[in-house]
Amino acid sequence: MTLSLNNEPCEQRKNTNLRAIVLRMHTVAGILIAPLIFVAAVSGLGYALCPTIEQWVYHDQINTTVPQQAQRLDVQQQVQAAVAAAEDGSLAGLQSDQAQLAGVQLYEEPDKNTRVLFSDPNLKEGVYHAVFVDPYTAEIKGQLEQYGKSSALPLTQWMSFGHKDLWLGTPGRIYSELAASWLGFFAFSGVALWWQLQAKGSSRLQGMFRWPKAKRSGTRLQYLRQHGVVGTALVAGLLFLCVTGLTWSLVAGANIAKVRNEFGWAPPRTDASMAQSITIDDPVADIDTVASTATENLRLPLRLMLPAQAGQGWVATESRQPYRMSTDALSIDSEGEVLSWNRFDSWPLEAKATVWLIQLHMGTLFGLPNQLALVALALGIIFLVVRGYQIWARRGFGNAPRVRSLRPLASKQGAAFLLALGIYSLVAPLFGISLVVLFALDWGLSKVGEAIKLEEEN
Repeated sequence: MTLSLNNEPCEQRKNTNLRAIVLRMHTVAGILIAPLIFVAAVSGLGYALCPTIEQWVYHDQINTTVPQQAQRLDVQQQVQAAVAAAEDGSLAGLQSDQAQLAGVQLYEEPDKNTRVLFSDPNLKEGVYHAVFVDPYTAEIKGQLEQYGKSSALPLTQWMSFGHKDLWLGTPGRIYSELAASWLGFFAFSGVALWWQLQAKGSSRLQGMFRWPKAKRSGTRLQYLRQHGVVGTALVAGLLFLCVTGLTWSLVAGANIAKVRNEFGWAPPRTDASMAQSITIDDPVADIDTVASTATENLRLPLRLMLPAQAGQGWVATESRQPYRMSTDALSIDSEGEVLSWNRFDSWPLEAKATVWLIQLHMGTLFGLPNQLALVALALGIIFLVVRGYQIWARRGFGNAPRVRSLRPLASKQGAAFLLALGIYSLVAPLFGISLVVLFALDWGLSKVGEAIKLEEEN
């Protein structure tokens, strides 16, 4: 089957208003962009459940059996056990000569193993080797890669990269950015189009949520109403995924980061600089003193990172946990004195909101309920894509709503519409570029279709 978006009318009334243009864009873009959104929804569905699933998959590494009259070993002993295992080559996953001790992750729960972190230039950015150490015996329970501030393990890491770039690296991030940016357009345009189809009156809003009757099963009108009702019900979630997805995207994400930095909305970094530059030959020797200060001032679990360079102190940061709305951090010198605080309460509201929204997107802010909500949203998106293609199929795989004139774009509404598209394209350039490409493709295919029809008539 050859894709041919000809100009056959699919409605009895003349499409001479702005609605016809928006409907054409919604349809054509949906046909060509929806596969990207479908892939993002499927991968996002798996990604949302990973934090819970990996607690079961990696149970033996994460957890330990608490002995009777249990007493934790010093942090130094646990770290030294991990370093010794790394140096003697007994850890199959940690064989790089370039791996260096980077920090340690401590837990409050008595049945959680301590994680000793090693940096490695051979790993992707933000990824560490995590060596799991029994806090009561210093026995090595395993080694896994750990990713991000939420301490994600390999399963979540694998799904995260698949959701973000289809495991293709930087080029693959184009797919996810196109999916996120067009999701916002489909949400706005879909609700606007569905609103205009409802009968005017006091029950107009109610009509947008009215499910079709069973007697219309399998018809185009039934598919259209189901598509409209589900899309309206999910519009807030679709816009949420669009905004948060663009925040960490390749091109739009960089633009958003510039705006945040310009207005002081970015999360402040923890200042680890010391008044005097002191070279420490063996930082592990002071780790118990530093860990004691960290646990006295911060909530467990927390991550304690070694000084990044000479003249800097340790940095302790509260780990992200379900229902933990703030994560404080502080820097500590080798004698256990606090150098500086980075309190979440002092962050700009915009920075706080960004962190909360991203954690919501990741399914980590509110634990399992958060993840189930994301699964429901992903299933809803998959349903919308499938119903959208079924609506197109009922038209005959080729007919798209006809645009008789572009004059509505010269009206006030049309000018506002173009302005909104222009501003959005500045924030999300890949949306603007793909919009131009789709317009050119649609125009070209339409002209080819008209030429073929004219030739057949002659």
